[in-house]
Amino acid sequence: MSGHGTVLFRALSAAHFSYSVRHLPDGTPYAGFRWGTTGLPVMSFTALEKGGELRITIHDLPDTGGSGASLWATSARVPLARLYRSPETRKIELCAAVDVEGATMSAGSWTLLLEHLGLSARHLTGMLPEAPELPPLPSGAAPEEVPGALRAEGLDPIAHAEGFRFTTDLPRLPVRARLGVGFPAAGWLRVEAEVEGGLRLPADRPDLADRLQWWAPVGRLTASPSGDVTARVTVPYLERGTRDVLAAALRGSLRLLGTDWKH
Repeated sequence: MSGHGTVLFRALSAAHFSYSVRHLPDGTPYAGFRWGTTGLPVMSFTALEKGGELRITIHDLPDTGGSGASLWATSARVPLARLYRSPETRKIELCAAVDVEGATMSAGSWTLLLEHLGLSARHLTGMLPEAPELPPLPSGAAPEEVPGALRAEGLDPIAHAEGFRFTTDLPRLPVRARLGVGFPAAGWLRVEAEVEGGLRLPADRPDLADRLQWWAPVGRLTASPSGDVTARVTVPYLERGTRDVLAAALRGSLRLLGTDWKH
């Protein structure tokens, strides 16, 4: 599997998973499997790693109705995953997409990530009353390194109760973004980004909202009750340094926000 899915297929092998290998039209391999554990029924998953971005999706979920912005709001009840109505099948899917470029994912971390996604699915479909928290993962995280790493990127962070805030330009676009960096759980770093002056999700375009969420290579998009859009990218350390993890989160959040702004 050299060149595609290195982290993914190593984790599957280390965890002794049985899976089938499938391929995208461009030849990129991905895994299909069914998995469950104590307290979780067996579910249908696919997992794809491309360009250092790992996307794990649960299929065949109960259709509780809704699409577009309503599914964005529902997704906000859990810390990592996102619900959307697939533009390809029109069925509800739940996806977690994280950056894993240069990461080392053990069998234990892989299983914790799948379990979290399964519990999120159970909660969002009304089968579990409490939303799951992010599982603690191996990190080597050093939050005190974040201000220096931000300044190395040419940014000017301001400390606040939950982490750091700053502003920057959206790449190749005539707008600026407000960003915040925080640490939602041990071994995780999160960046949230929003356009200065606000960016609204079109209320009359549920198809666009679903397509944006389905497309998002990492993280997810959320919207406030008034429709203001925020890009939220949560990245596991997985034995990487703070600067690499922070750069991945910044890159992902600005990419999400810029794509939404163009639409």
